[in-house]
Amino acid sequence: MKRLMMLFILLFITGNFVYSVCAQEKAGPAEDLRTVSEEMIEVLTSNLENLFPLNSLKKNFMEPAEALYSDVGPGTMVRTETENGKRKILLLANADGIHDHMAYETIDEAYPNDFQLTMDVTVGDIFPESRGGCFVGFTNDGVSAFSGAEGSITVSLLIDGLTAEIFITDPDTDSGAHIPLGEVVRKTSKLSIIHLTGHTYVYINGNFMGQYHDGKKGGFRLIYGSAVFPEGDTADCTFDNLLIRKVSAQ
Repeated sequence: MKRLMMLFILLFITGNFVYSVCAQEKAGPAEDLRTVSEEMIEVLTSNLENLFPLNSLKKNFMEPAEALYSDVGPGTMVRTETENGKRKILLLANADGIHDHMAYETIDEAYPNDFQLTMDVTVGDIFPESRGGCFVGFTNDGVSAFSGAEGSITVSLLIDGLTAEIFITDPDTDSGAHIPLGEVVRKTSKLSIIHLTGHTYVYINGNFMGQYHDGKKGGFRLIYGSAVFPEGDTADCTFDNLLIRKVSAQ
């Protein structure tokens, strides 16, 4: 019965797409994006436990790890460490007006197609203000099951201590696209990013915040980390309470 109910919900949600225009502030002209109606969002939100009944990975970062220094490209420095039960990622970059920089950790998990990734994320120092942030997300870049003909993409839910956004990047561009989601004025928030049949939904502290039609089938590598935007210098982020939930068929 539960499987039949889950299938009904999936068909109900994915069969009721509507079209709207979503402005991408900071990223050029608006794009026509296929979006799910408010009524379908309510159905999704009230049935998340039915859609993703399997807890496939939980991690609390209880094992300490000394600071490790590396880089993610010219003019960057990354420090990662685990301390006091939290994972920390500090990204420093030589500020310029062109490039985004992302320092992220991949999650030791099979490459899922549909999933819910949730983490507690604390924003430390973002300098200058609003020129970077902390994120959870997914990518098909470098995934063996990924078909290059579909195009490589990274989609993330990002906060900077003041606002939230969906941040979309690909390896062929210097800087990504930004879909603003509104104010999130708090240092620590529970971020949740969901991928379901080619569509991304994002929640913050249990509240639905936005969506993006990525059109990708997966599999995906799940990630979390720090980002610095053009003219940005520093992004200091802390992560805890990682949870991945999947549909039972995966």
